[in-house]
Amino acid sequence: MSRNGEALLAAAQGGTLGLQSYFNTHGAKSEYFFYAGKKMKNLKELVQQLSETLQAFSQEHSKLIWKHLNIICIDLFKRREYLQSNGGNSEEMDRTKDELPLNEVMVLLNNICSLCFAAIVTENPYITKDLVETVLVFYGLLPVLTEHSDLLPKNICKLCIQWWKCDLPKKEELCLNVLIYLLSTITTYQSKNQALYWFSELHKIEKSIQLFDMTTNLVDNNNREVDRSLFETIEELKQLLVKLATHPVVLNQSNGRTFLSNMLLLNKDMMKAMHNAIVNSIYSLASLSQCHLYGSLYYLTWTLADNEHKEMFEEICIQDVMYR
Repeated sequence: MSRNGEALLAAAQGGTLGLQSYFNTHGAKSEYFFYAGKKMKNLKELVQQLSETLQAFSQEHSKLIWKHLNIICIDLFKRREYLQSNGGNSEEMDRTKDELPLNEVMVLLNNICSLCFAAIVTENPYITKDLVETVLVFYGLLPVLTEHSDLLPKNICKLCIQWWKCDLPKKEELCLNVLIYLLSTITTYQSKNQALYWFSELHKIEKSIQLFDMTTNLVDNNNREVDRSLFETIEELKQLLVKLATHPVVLNQSNGRTFLSNMLLLNKDMMKAMHNAIVNSIYSLASLSQCHLYGSLYYLTWTLADNEHKEMFEEICIQDVMYR
């Protein structure tokens, strides 16, 4: 094992303060990591260095380090939750534990997230059970983090997208929250460049949308109530996709119109909902400039549809426009 690898393993075994000291030594004192703006180049180099360090571990040492990191990660999330609920005040925390203020907790969580990312960008990543569990912990807390943090949820999204691209274990369990975060971000960002960037990230996991039943009702065909939380989350996903249908930044991109065409063809309910949103947008004076883009979108959708979907599209969308 390299000297840097030994230092990382010792840091993980040393708990939060040991790990914080390790990252500080490497200059990773900022919440910005692989989503880094102007600091992207330096941080990419740091992630590359971490990746090489992790790759040098034996499988035995990899299991050991991710076991420790998983424990630290869960403890940090608990601490973050406690500090957040107490306005960042750490005075009442157990003095026997490693004590970090809220901002340093968030920095360290970002750094652990970066380690997860570094672990999977190697040529032949070794995926341990604890690494998978750590990534699942990050993913599961994404909806909560979006309320209080700007950078960590973005980094979690990048991690989950890379996990999907690498076709790693349980990738199907790392999509729904990410899709909702990305769609919400795209539809609320004022910056065109930011919206374009996050749409490009959404495009990378577009196929994951097909994992979810967009026709789900609270009661299934056997009169059994489905998981209410899952139902509400999928409903939110559907609403955001409908909202995206009239987003000018997406409509102005050829790959954006292709994405929307694929969403229109998901099922009959989605087609109706997206079409209604588009029609309402056309009737809005503010959206007249987008009419030709809707025309391009509908033509593309018709060309992409198979015979069954083409007939449905003509009935729901084309004829409705023609006979209004």
